[in-house]
Amino acid sequence: MCMAAGGQEPERFKVETNRVVVDVIVTDKKGHAVHGLTGNDFAVFEEGTPQKIESFSENDAGSTTDQASSPPVGNASAPA
Repeated sequence: MCMAAGGQEPERFKVETNRVVVDVIVTDKKGHAVHGLTGNDFAVFEEGTPQKIESFSENDAGSTTDQASSPPVGNASAPA
C-alpha cells in the first residue's frame, strides 16, 4: 500500500457510472451506408422514457481500427 506525503494513507473513494453503448448501422434503400449523421438524428428510449445521448461518434468500417471493438457506422451512448 502506498502512503501519501506525511505518512498518511491516501483518500479513497468509489465512483459508479452507467453507460450504455448502442451500435447502429444506417443504410439507404440501396443498402449503402449513410454517413454524416449526428446524435440529433437519433432517439434512444428505455422502457418508453427518452434518454439523453451523451456522446455520438461515426466510425468507418474500412478504417484500420480493431473491428471487434469498433462498430461499423454509428456509436451512440446514453446513460442507463
